[in-house]
Amino acid sequence: MTELPFKLLSAAFLALAVGLVSREVAARPRYPGESHVARYVEYLDHLYARCFVPGSGRTTLRAQALVLLGLVLLALVLGTAWPLVLALPVLATPTLRLLSVKKKRRVACDAQAGAFCLTLANLLRTIPNVSTALEASAMATKAPLADELRLAFAEVALGNPIDAALLNASSRAESKGLDACVSALLVGHQVGGNLPVLLETTSATLREMDRLDGVIRSRTAEGRAQLAVLAVLPAAILVAFSLASPGYFDPLQTQWVGRLVLAGAAVLWLSALFLAKAILMVDI
Repeated sequence: MTELPFKLLSAAFLALAVGLVSREVAARPRYPGESHVARYVEYLDHLYARCFVPGSGRTTLRAQALVLLGLVLLALVLGTAWPLVLALPVLATPTLRLLSVKKKRRVACDAQAGAFCLTLANLLRTIPNVSTALEASAMATKAPLADELRLAFAEVALGNPIDAALLNASSRAESKGLDACVSALLVGHQVGGNLPVLLETTSATLREMDRLDGVIRSRTAEGRAQLAVLAVLPAAILVAFSLASPGYFDPLQTQWVGRLVLAGAAVLWLSALFLAKAILMVDI
């Protein structure tokens, strides 16, 4: 208990030092690592914009800096380095969360592409103008595909051709289904032919691809579960034997033969994981 005031005083001095250093760095025209920080902020801004999520890279960076400073102060007060273990999750969580949202939006766009293509084909039977039919079909489409289409129409309002705006939307969404729909629309619109029939055929193809994808996921579900068990089981066995019989694996760490066996087992384990993942990665 008598050491607590000294720890608090040390934490206060550390906070003062960090503040003075931050003020000095902010006063300089450039600081070490500024280019890396700027690229990180720009990358986060890009992800926020692509995911249509409110936020900015600079705000996220400030929040991360405050949390990291709090972890350092907590480690000094407690006299242990364990709080610093949370530094890596603090740094990685915003990026991983935004990448997860981006992936979910891409999957949702793939699922909506077939219905959007069929809706557009039906509207083109009554509306001869492609731009008007696209706007009407976008109104009948839900997010996230509707967000990409609204952004494309905003580009058209600013003077960008409709073909280029649709290609930009397809590139932003990174959706194979939307790529197929836009390609069919542009080919039918520029080359000629029965555009509604072409879009209906594309919609039927996308629905069949979705059905096959579902069949493959159901057939490989057991294999994915076995892969997860294969990835976790060695570590679980290691922890269980170490708790039940401390020193059981000491020969593997102290003798050169044991180290060779351990290295060989690790190589075989990693090879099995990569091979199983390659087998389960079925592309249609």
